[in-house]
Amino acid sequence: MKNKKYTVLLLVFHFSFFIFHFSLSAADLYERPITIISPASSALGGPHVTMNDGFSSLMNNPAGFYSSESEFSIAEITFGLKGPVFDIANLVLTGDMAELPDLLQGIYTGIDLLGPVSFGYVGEGLGFGIYTNSYTTISSSGPLTVKADVGSEVILAGGYSMRLPLPLPETHLVDAGMLLKGTFRGELSFEESALNILNIGIDTLTTEPFSFITGIGVDIGLRYSYNNMITAGLVGRDIYSPTLHNIYTNISDF
Repeated sequence: MKNKKYTVLLLVFHFSFFIFHFSLSAADLYERPITIISPASSALGGPHVTMNDGFSSLMNNPAGFYSSESEFSIAEITFGLKGPVFDIANLVLTGDMAELPDLLQGIYTGIDLLGPVSFGYVGEGLGFGIYTNSYTTISSSGPLTVKADVGSEVILAGGYSMRLPLPLPETHLVDAGMLLKGTFRGELSFEESALNILNIGIDTLTTEPFSFITGIGVDIGLRYSYNNMITAGLVGRDIYSPTLHNIYTNISDF
């Protein structure tokens, strides 16, 4: 009976710590904080602060660098799809464009591309990476009007973690870490009629206002493990995130 009570208590603590997530996001980066897409994190519903599964967890919690298995990355290509991408593609391929205006009402869809530059290392208390990330997002901004955001960025990240000395180190383990991030981002944003969104060409893109954003972010984190049975994490993301936003008449002016 006593073992059963401890088992139930362990499960309660496990799920409580698993869903606990303290985060401060970078509002100054125009609702696009410095992040990278990860199939492993997406399969689990998003990043979790106790995960330390190598290079794919670089942006999760810098405290995890200490206990993470060493992993080195040279290059990677990962696609992330949002919204009814396949429905739109099917309408284009079949030529049945009559349903497109209805589909675009209240829409939010897009494609993210990580890579091909994805170089870095995680393990033994160290974590660093250099990424290229591109994205396209289409969202509804009014009746028969959609807003498109097209951008590309270079992300640099590097951090370090260490184990804090505590009594009974064979039972209680506490790691602390910090991660510095930087981004150089170019972005085009424009609105267009839902009927003309598929007719946008390179001429349209070169005449729209162009934004160039540079910014940095700082993450700090803690990771506690009890007897290799319970793990809890705490992370503050982008707790300091100054940015510089320059707007040009078009990309040629930039």
